[in-house]
Amino acid sequence: LHSERAIVIKDVYKKIAKTQHALESLVRPLQEAGEPLEAEKTKIFASEYNELADYYRENRLFFEEELAHEIDAFLGELISVWRKWNYAKDMKESGIPDSKEWIKMWEKVRDEIPKIQKSIEEKFRGIMGINQ
Repeated sequence: LHSERAIVIKDVYKKIAKTQHALESLVRPLQEAGEPLEAEKTKIFASEYNELADYYRENRLFFEEELAHEIDAFLGELISVWRKWNYAKDMKESGIPDSKEWIKMWEKVRDEIPKIQKSIEEKFRGIMGINQ
């Protein structure tokens, strides 16, 4: 059971990292040359998010309730930013851009979400007995 829990922790963390990176790439104010187009990035994020959320929900019982709530909150933050980003994108396309909202989303993705991810990472390390 402990080895299975370690695998679940490792897999959830990998999925968290990939999903967070996909969202960051999507909402980053300056897109780099050679990156996938916005539509492709949207598909990538949605796919990564769904894979993470499904896998985590199937394995939620491997986590203490406090940590599970933190992961739930992390998932909530990701999807909240994504929904706001979609709304802002729709507004921009209809000629009503809101640059303040874009900046708020980017700051959340750049500053706040990584803090939650780091907290989850530290708790995972603690569970696995890895010294900080």
